[in-house]
Amino acid sequence: MTNTVLTADRLCAGHGGTRVVHDLDLHVDSGEIVALIGPNGAGKTTTLMTLAGVVASQSGSVAIGGVVMTSPLHIRARRGLAVVTQERSVFMGLSVRDNLRLGSGPPEDALELFPELEALQGRKAGVLSGGEQQMLTMGRALASKPKVLLVDELSIGLAPQVVSRLLDALTVAASTGVGILLVEQKLDQALAVSNRAYLMRRGHIEFEAPSADLRTRTEDVHRMYLSNS
Repeated sequence: MTNTVLTADRLCAGHGGTRVVHDLDLHVDSGEIVALIGPNGAGKTTTLMTLAGVVASQSGSVAIGGVVMTSPLHIRARRGLAVVTQERSVFMGLSVRDNLRLGSGPPEDALELFPELEALQGRKAGVLSGGEQQMLTMGRALASKPKVLLVDELSIGLAPQVVSRLLDALTVAASTGVGILLVEQKLDQALAVSNRAYLMRRGHIEFEAPSADLRTRTEDVHRMYLSNS
């Protein structure tokens, strides 16, 4: 039986009274990676932040593990939600070791996922490279054993080999049952690791399709949907 860990039902959201996301329906099941793709300004990050409880919804609902949530992020985290943002959510003045200790999961689990951090534990997070900071963020998030992980624009500003390393970690997490919603601007990378994809444009979901199907027509998808024209 399918175990749905995240659901949005007719979700509407925006900023300052302006609606950005319109009547959005999506779901993420346990153990799958779902890509949310679309051009810049489509509303992808607003969608993710609304699912996380950082941006208040204007209407519709969000459910985590079948329970409708209207609470902020820290409460949703207790229900099994974790978020990895593009801003590298680390405490810059604290060591890697202390950053891991501040997470809700065992630091050893994060180090097992990213052994690259083992030798860096004594360093302040602020002196790490962007890729190392993102490994720290993701390792801490996954060590909490979330039901669902929201990931926003993983590849921005990072070297290709680092992005590949992070995407591999997402694949491992999904194999353990974590449901993942991945917002990613680079279509090829998003489709390579995901099971399904939602295409978002101007605040609406244009369509949903298996990622394997979209991989066979990436040029068409780029031309028809991913331009901002």
